[in-house]
This record gives sequence, structure tokens and C-alpha cells, in this order.
Amino acid sequence: MNRRKVPKFKFDRRIGKNIWDSKRSSLNKRNYGSEQHGNKPKKRLTDYGIRLLAKQKMKIYCSNLTESKL
Repeated sequence: MNRRKVPKFKFDRRIGKNIWDSKRSSLNKRNYGSEQHGNKPKKRLTDYGIRLLAKQKMKIYCSNLTESKL
């Protein structure tokens, strides 16, 4: 396995869910985005978006898998 080059909590914020089940994650504090426009409701994902999000979670969790290895 490759070594993760980016802090793992950045992935939590990018995906919008607590992947690592950690208490330190900023997503545990609030369930909406930060700053001025962060308190808007989230848009509904399409089927393609749900599958893509699941694929990205798997790539992040298994530390930077390439497309060919998936």
C-alpha cells in the first residue's frame, strides 16, 4: 500500500462524511458547510454521483489506489 500524502481529515471535508469514524473530525461539530453560504440544504445526488462518491471513498480509504487497480 502507498503512504497517504495528504492529511486524512481533508478527505472528510471533501466528501462530506466522516470516513474514519474519528471524534476529531470537523464534521462531528456541525453537519453543514462553513462560512457565509454553508447553511444551505445539500442538493440531491444522482445515481451516478452516488456511485462516484462510493468509488472515491474506496480510493481514499485504501490509500490512493489507481484506476487500473480498481
